Amino acid sequence: MIFKRWLKYFAALLFHYSGFNSWSLKRSRRHYILMFHRIEEGKDLLNISLPLRHLECVVAWAYSLGNLVSMSELIQSKSKNVRFCITFDDGFKNVLEINGFSANFPCILYLATNYIDTNERFWAVELERIILASESTRIDLSLFHLGSFDLSNNEKKEIAIRELNCGIKKHHPADIDAIIKYLSITLNSETCCATSNSFLCWEDIRSLANNGMELGGHTHSHVISSMVTPDEFSNEIKKSNQLIFDETGINAKHFAYPNGRAQDISVFSREILIEEGYASAVTTIEGSNGIDEDPFYLKRFNVSKDRIVNPLGGASKAMFTTMLVNPINIH
Repeated sequence: MIFKRWLKYFAALLFHYSGFNSWSLKRSRRHYILMFHRIEEGKDLLNISLPLRHLECVVAWAYSLGNLVSMSELIQSKSKNVRFCITFDDGFKNVLEINGFSANFPCILYLATNYIDTNERFWAVELERIILASESTRIDLSLFHLGSFDLSNNEKKEIAIRELNCGIKKHHPADIDAIIKYLSITLNSETCCATSNSFLCWEDIRSLANNGMELGGHTHSHVISSMVTPDEFSNEIKKSNQLIFDETGINAKHFAYPNGRAQDISVFSREILIEEGYASAVTTIEGSNGIDEDPFYLKRFNVSKDRIVNPLGGASKAMFTTMLVNPINIH
């Protein structure tokens, strides 16, 4: 694993400092939407965290490579210049760390409104906590068609977390709640709240918006549209939009699909989003976007710590530009 990280880093250095990455980016004339979730240090099994100091580097790199624009400008303008847009999903409390700093660059926060002003966790975060805290050596989830998992050491637990994270999200939201409760009871883990994963309150969000951050929708309960009915998805959108407007006076015009892979986006999503007044929607499908890209199927790059940090722990512009260009599929 260590050898592979060094090999990837040396390849990134080669493509970056040879000028290939810069040439490819300028030649592409495409738009790059960068996705973030949590601003924090420490180990990140879910691959959704980045320290603030690394985010500051990403912002500086984006300015050096092209124009940094808001989501509204990105979809309205037909500029052929290389452009970047910074997005945050969910509404974790630690995103507040960019307040003040965010006034220096445009960005958008996609809110899962059911979690705002609460100490609840997303099921994926609770899954991680339950398994890491468990003293059990095995868990059987055959009842939910998820198989059984060895929990005898931390390495096996981390494997179980990653595999279960992929498997559980294929279920209906009600079934996901049942699975997490079953895990909590079976593994003797009481629900607890930790400030590191708690969510913003509306006062925080109003402060971020006053400092220039756009607000967008991310459903009410973070439901995956392909796992629910059209009526369920429509109700999720209506609840989310109404809460954002009631608490901030802002009509959300941009949306992020929860989970956001191709298989997570239902055939009815686009029509419902348009009916509810949205002008764009971003996925988690990796890639850049052309000028005439479908505004309801925009691609993004997940910018997590392990993707832009070199083997010594420092933020690397070479890793960042190679992630965007991906010349030999090393990402």
